[in-house]
Amino acid sequence: MILAILSVSALCFFLFAVLSQRGALRRIMTLLFGALIILSAAGIAANDVNHFGMVQKTTLTTAPLVGAKQEKVLLAQPLGTAGKENAYLYRTNPLSTKVLVAKPGLHATTAVVDGQKAQVRSSVTRWRYSGTWSAFLFCWSGQENSIASTDVTFVVPSDWQVVNAK
Repeated sequence: MILAILSVSALCFFLFAVLSQRGALRRIMTLLFGALIILSAAGIAANDVNHFGMVQKTTLTTAPLVGAKQEKVLLAQPLGTAGKENAYLYRTNPLSTKVLVAKPGLHATTAVVDGQKAQVRSSVTRWRYSGTWSAFLFCWSGQENSIASTDVTFVVPSDWQVVNAK
């Protein structure tokens, strides 16, 4: 909606600045619509750079961990040539044959920690509009529910093995 406000204010600025007769109304309306253009452009830039009008909401989920191919085995697939980061292959349902993959990325992290019970903790942080006014202004931006970060932590008991998949 802020794009529509920017477009309409630019059109009105042109109409008053160029086509209207000289006088106080012309100056007032030109200043008003000029300021509206500047505020709209600043709002768009602030939303794009700093997610203006948005807040982060985090969703935590915990699921039981089942080995990808064998019981009590977590498969680690090294990424890149240095092999410093791993993608992990796992299942959360022992009856399912679908293997899930958790891999690190620009906004995603993976970690393996020791614990008592084998489980997968997933934390997904998404951008949400902070209120109805922000949702109204930036409704066409496509940023609602975009992922800010994802953290996947595998809690592995001492009787489990983390095996390289290569």
